[in-house]
Amino acid sequence: MANRSYLYSSNCVPSNEVPKNIIVTGLSEWSHTIPLAFKILLSVNPQICKSMIFDSKKSFAICVKYDEGLLRLKEFFADRRNIHDSDEFKKSLDFLSEKNNRHDYIVLEVGELIDFEEFGSSDASNLKELLSYEVELETLHNKINNLYEAKSNYPLLFENDEEKYFLTKIIDSIGITNWSNTLCFEPFPVKKITVDPDYLNASKIEFEYSGLGSFVWIQRITIDLTQREVTLVQDERRSYVMPLVDAFIANTLTQFQFNLPSVEDVEYTNMFLLFNSGLNQDVWILERSAIEPKNKEFALRGVRSREEYKCSHLK
Repeated sequence: MANRSYLYSSNCVPSNEVPKNIIVTGLSEWSHTIPLAFKILLSVNPQICKSMIFDSKKSFAICVKYDEGLLRLKEFFADRRNIHDSDEFKKSLDFLSEKNNRHDYIVLEVGELIDFEEFGSSDASNLKELLSYEVELETLHNKINNLYEAKSNYPLLFENDEEKYFLTKIIDSIGITNWSNTLCFEPFPVKKITVDPDYLNASKIEFEYSGLGSFVWIQRITIDLTQREVTLVQDERRSYVMPLVDAFIANTLTQFQFNLPSVEDVEYTNMFLLFNSGLNQDVWILERSAIEPKNKEFALRGVRSREEYKCSHLK
């Protein structure tokens, strides 16, 4: 599984003493980094607090008052109309404004990230560096400027709603497209549930893309658990076959991991994780990232996508 940052809401500041009336609700998670939207939410008087999901003597979770963080997010994008007026941003505000999601505090868990060299140690002195978003903001502006420069220079390439497609991809990168109450890491032990149907004991499972986008890379996925093999179908003419690396259940999530090794002149390896919520068998998420050789080690590339699928066949 990918290292992630986790966003929760809570009715109290996490501490060594867990109150009996504590309420914790999952909001979102993001692989490999803290996205721009998380950092903006946590930019109003952040304070270090105890982690709710990692048992450590050190305090390295971060919290802010919920209403102040939400207001900051609204104000930050108010003059960035491309994002502010998008359906994704409106859905984000609707989700974060829901009564069941809105508690007194927003809590950011970074315990899976702070061991990375670029994040330094977990001391409170690193808080400012951890939440700094100048680089992400500059990258966002450059992507938007490049998009409209390309549209101006090559108008024929933007005749069929391509602008909306590329803008959606840019918006996806800032962390406002993955809101959910079900995260890969629950802050407290959850009741063990029986996953029905039992995907791990099936012989073959087929999935179909269920999103609205027409430019998605993978349309269908077939997992053959007998042969430990995965087939990704891009279109009727192109498909990819690769070994199934792992199949398991963690925190009520049924998960399948598979990698597409480098081919021809492409040096990087695509890594895939397909998982469902455990509580909603109809929704499956395909998460893709990539690594490449660098200085005799593997380095994470800036390639990431999340698409929704549904199970179309199980036997």
